[in-house]
Order: sequence, then C-alpha cells, then structure tokens
Amino acid sequence: MFINRNNGAASFMSHKIITLNIIALVAMTLIGSLPVWADEQNTSYDVNRKVFHDDLHKLEHADPLEDFKLDMESNELKFIGLRGYSIYFPGIKQSKTWIDIRNGKYDSWIVGGSSDHIMNEEHMRLISIAQKYAREYNSLMVKHFKEVYEQEHAVEFTGYDKASKEFLINLWGIENYAECEDICMKLLIRKRSFDKSLIGGATWFNPYVNGKPSLDWNSFLDTYAKISSVVEEHAWLKEVNAKSHSKVTLWINGTIPHTHTGFDVALALWSESGIPDEPYIEITLGRSHMFISMDNTKVLVTKARIIIGKGHLLEGRDFEFDPSCKIKKYMIIDKEKGIEFAAENTERDPILLNDKCSE
Repeated sequence: MFINRNNGAASFMSHKIITLNIIALVAMTLIGSLPVWADEQNTSYDVNRKVFHDDLHKLEHADPLEDFKLDMESNELKFIGLRGYSIYFPGIKQSKTWIDIRNGKYDSWIVGGSSDHIMNEEHMRLISIAQKYAREYNSLMVKHFKEVYEQEHAVEFTGYDKASKEFLINLWGIENYAECEDICMKLLIRKRSFDKSLIGGATWFNPYVNGKPSLDWNSFLDTYAKISSVVEEHAWLKEVNAKSHSKVTLWINGTIPHTHTGFDVALALWSESGIPDEPYIEITLGRSHMFISMDNTKVLVTKARIIIGKGHLLEGRDFEFDPSCKIKKYMIIDKEKGIEFAAENTERDPILLNDKCSE
C-alpha cells in the first residue's frame, strides 16, 4: 500500500498549526487579562516603567512621625499594610495586635502598588521605602495604643504608693459588672505579708465616671480600715482563721461594704429569716460566703465549703443557699452566742452530694 508521506506531513503540519493557534489564542486571552489586574494595581509589566501607583511615590519622601502626628490630630490613625504573598503589616508580629488588625478591630490602609511580583529595580526600591515607612509608622501605632490601654487601665492613681506598700494589687478587668451595676474597675487586693491577721485582702469594684476611676486609693484604704475593725470583733471568725488558716476577703463596691448581687440575695433571705436589722458587710472566708448585720451582732452564712481544721463553727459544713430549693440552706451565727440557726442538711452528706437541694 502506497503511503503519501507528504500528505501525512502536511496533515501533521496542519494539526500543528491549529494547535499553535489555539495556544496563541489562550496566551493572548491570558495576556489580555493581565492589564486588567495591572490596572487594578496601577502597575505595569513594562520593566522600563518608572511610574507606579501614587501610594508608592507619595511614601518616597514621607515622614512617618510627622504623618502619625497629623493622623492622630485628625483621628485618622490606621495601621499600614502591604501586599505580598498575602497582606502583611511591617513591624507587627503575629500577635494579638496582628489578629485584631486582621479582624477589623483597628482601621488599616493597604499601600497601593505593593506586591510580591517585582516589576523592576525601581519597583523594588519603592516597595523597600514603603516597608520602612510602614514599619516605623506601625511601631508608633503600637506604642500609642499601648499608652492608651495603660492609661485606661492604670491603677496608679492617687494614694497608690501608700497602698502598694501594704498590698499586692492586681487588675482583674474593666467592664460592666453586675456586682456594681455599672462600668467598674475590678481589683484583687491581697496583703503582702502573711501574718496572723484575720483579714487577707479585698475585692474592690471602683466605679468609672467619664472613663476614669471615680475613687482613689486613699478612699479604699479608709473604707478597708473601717470594715476591718468591725470584722475583727468576731472572735469565732478568728477561731476559724487560726484553725484553718483561711483568710477573710472583704467585698467592696466603691465605699459600700457589699456588692449589689450579693446584697440582693442576702436581703431577701434576711427578711424571710426574721433577723432584725439588715445585712451590710459582705465577706468571704476561704470558699464560704457570709454577711454581717449593720449592728454587727449577726452573721448570715449563705455558702459554706469544707474548711480544714476542727473545733470551729464551720467544721463539717458544706452547703450553698439556693432560692429554688424547698429547704433554704443557710446559717445564722450570733457574734457572742455562736450558731443560732442552721437549716437542714447543711452538713456534708456524701450520699446527697449530687442532689442540688438534697431534701
């Protein structure tokens, strides 16, 4: 059989030309789409190009410190980012600040023309300048927000030096706490020396007014001293302290010796129990919770958790008041006479531990 190789070659060449045309068409389509991307970035694939996105040229002779000052005055502070493989913020490590920026907590500005696709040496030079500018500007931003945070969360207001000599002071947070029914600074305050004193410290809610703590440390120290002198009169508390080494913590809302949440619970139970006067001073002893009457004669215990040591009034007690239970678990202790009333099942009962009301 005769094979016309020329026709075969022609046929092969025809297929090859068609294939090349298709490749060329695809290439032209892709290349044709590139200027659209380039226009979006306002850059060019021309290696000889000298003009890039306005942002890059503006930053070439910009002063990050002066710009930062102007932006702060006009309230237009923004972290500066650049495009690379992904968007990044020079000078910002992948920390909480970085996450907050990415999540939109802080405003940000992405430099136009920045890219990991470097067009030429001029493009590289401009991006390097932008990186340096962004790094310096972002560093100023971090410092600024750190100072703002410290100012808002400062505990070193008037009287701090005096208070810090006697106490270790830890800020828990600043928010709308139910205990103070408003925005408050919650402070955990503990005595520096572990002496034989009954009082070990306080949890203090300092109300905020116009974005600042309304009371100073002198107010706290005065309130702390007055409450402590009342609590110290309870010999039975000193006995618990001596035998269990548990310390009393005072709960103070501003200059009031109790919190809103604790007082509301105590007041309802107080009235129901027929105790004269009303609750006033709120304290915790270890994990036990109690209220001292305004006339300082009665103590209402709303919660008791096993306290080590024997021979004291809270020995073996393990309960917590719950208004939904049929039997209201609580204790009333008279300052002079001792236990005046103890509801049923206030002592530890292993069989009933998983029963909330254990009735």
